[in-house]
Amino acid sequence: MEKASCLLIGCGLGHTAQTEKLVAELIENAEIPIVLDADGINSLCPNIDVLLKKKSTVILTPHPAELARLCGVTVGEVMSDRLGSAYRLSEKYGVTVLAKSADTFAVDGGKVYLCTEGTTALAKGGSGDMLAGIVSSYVAQGCNALDAAALGSFTLGSTALLAGYKRSERGIIARDVIDALPRFLYDLENAD
Repeated sequence: MEKASCLLIGCGLGHTAQTEKLVAELIENAEIPIVLDADGINSLCPNIDVLLKKKSTVILTPHPAELARLCGVTVGEVMSDRLGSAYRLSEKYGVTVLAKSADTFAVDGGKVYLCTEGTTALAKGGSGDMLAGIVSSYVAQGCNALDAAALGSFTLGSTALLAGYKRSERGIIARDVIDALPRFLYDLENAD
């Protein structure tokens, strides 16, 4: 961690008693920003109060079921007030929450961004991993947590739309979105 700018935890991690201990230890000791996704979130849930001991910025990237586990409520309760659930979680633990769904909220307890960019092509395995990686990249490049979360969601959604211009959304896989990312970034950087 001494040489890193950001720590992404969760993609492909697995969930065991050992990963729960590892995630807690990293949150308590890391002095660099942390992005928690997938099994990073699952490993956090049993010991969520460790967030109160964090030394750095933490971004959580839950889908509705993960958000429900983090909040200790049902998925139905989260879906009836997803923004409120994300906001309360953010405020209670001082974290940024990127609440993923068809419309994605980036919340930091004081501000909220709504991202409506996207397509059904993202309703597939690997989409959350791509999002977590993009958000982590923006953090490592110096974006603050809320901006990185919102920009990451916008980038992934827009890139998936771009990938959909050449093929059916049903046939798009994560690799297709990754392949379209350089083109999206080029277009963004060279927009008038």
